Amino acid sequence: MCFKDKLVNSKVIAKKYVGQWRANPDWNFARLSQQLRTETSMDASLWQYYCDKNVARDMILGSVKEQYSKLWEYSAELRMMNPRSLVIMKCSEEAIGENPRFERLYICMAVLKEGWKEGYMPILVLDSCFIKGYHIGQLLTAIEVDLNNQMYIVVYALVEFECKETWFWILELLAADLELNNSHWIMWITD
Repeated sequence: MCFKDKLVNSKVIAKKYVGQWRANPDWNFARLSQQLRTETSMDASLWQYYCDKNVARDMILGSVKEQYSKLWEYSAELRMMNPRSLVIMKCSEEAIGENPRFERLYICMAVLKEGWKEGYMPILVLDSCFIKGYHIGQLLTAIEVDLNNQMYIVVYALVEFECKETWFWILELLAADLELNNSHWIMWITD
């Protein structure tokens, strides 16, 4: 016979089974429920399973807030490991100070920039896709076609949403980064 206990919440279950989720991220509700019943005579609902899994994921990977607090470190590491790369992070102006709020991130790796200058066809494809999850936004990319008809990303940026302002911000940085003084000879393709 199984029973419910209000003291056994998501944190308790996540702490007990975090090793299971670390070893097998696809560990499902049926297995958790069965293990809970045999080990503790407790029962968990499907909703509690999702809460438990989210708490365990945060224990394994760190919370979203912790990850965003490391963006400055990630940007600095990219700059250090890839000299001449351009990494720009923009935070909301009203929150600058103790807790800046992430708004946009622009990345152009030096190696890809050099590839663009060495052997490119004058074609740039601008594309975007939605990002779902904790940080809802869009990923904007500039993709280049080389002389072997291979495509690779020259620039990518994370933005809050796609609008004229964000595209203008990215295209301005892209033009400066790739030294596109006169872009009339480049074929631009958009979705």
